[in-house]
Amino acid sequence: MNKKYLTITVIYAIFVFYLSVQPITEETPEWFPYQDKVFHVMLYAIFSFILAIGMRQGKKQYLVKTVFYMSFVISFIYGFFIEICQIFVPTRSFEVLDITANSIGSILGVTVAIFSLFIISKLEIKRNIPPI
Repeated sequence: MNKKYLTITVIYAIFVFYLSVQPITEETPEWFPYQDKVFHVMLYAIFSFILAIGMRQGKKQYLVKTVFYMSFVISFIYGFFIEICQIFVPTRSFEVLDITANSIGSILGVTVAIFSLFIISKLEIKRNIPPI
């Protein structure tokens, strides 16, 4: 994995962990139903997107299939770990629906990353620019 993307991934993972272990207070606004699940999808879509792009930008060019599975598995394990940590945080709990939302976000993020890289490579071939 490219060092720049590895650094971004680690910083983002720390950010997600920080958000995930904050106790929920009465001051936490709820703007729409299931907003926490939507936030899970968004956070893990970004996380797996960064992972997938980083794997494709590194010195070792992983196959698309490998990038998809590795990004998903890393995101899933990380989300599961955070859910276990939330057992020990007041006002937080382990929720299977959170893991489901994390998984949906991970699949979405990896899919967008792979599709984006595919489109970029096709555009670069048309312009005779060496692929990324």
